[in-house]
Amino acid sequence: DKSYYPKLLERLGREYERNARPDKAIQVYEAVLKTNPESESAIIIVNKLMDVDTRRGKFDRALERLKQLKLNESVPSEAEVAYNNLKAFVRKNATENHEIYRRKNRREYLQVAHDFYSAYLNLFLKVKDPRGETNEIRMYLADAKRDLGQSAGSAE
Repeated sequence: DKSYYPKLLERLGREYERNARPDKAIQVYEAVLKTNPESESAIIIVNKLMDVDTRRGKFDRALERLKQLKLNESVPSEAEVAYNNLKAFVRKNATENHEIYRRKNRREYLQVAHDFYSAYLNLFLKVKDPRGETNEIRMYLADAKRDLGQSAGSAE
């Protein structure tokens, strides 16, 4: 049964997460993605993997997982909630890291915010922008670019 195996692996991954075994959970979730990369659960799994990666401070790896996910204009209705959760997760990480940079003045947080803003803009808002957030995110991205010393990119 094509649907049973991915669901079983997903439950196993959640069990590893509950038992504080993130390395095992990552292995299982990656196996789910390999078996069923086009499913609704793929968006959910990528969200979980990104969450584990960001909690461990592996922001580059989290963004790489996001880029591997095939996001397009036609998100199936059953995947809409998972898609919106993933979108909110990316924006939240961008704004949280930007705020940490402002409080602590540590550049590494600003670079993470920059990368997440760029991903949000390029992967989600280019698909569709029903709430009209594109200009707001561009403004935050320009602010991050300016503080990173990329004044030419900031002006664009």
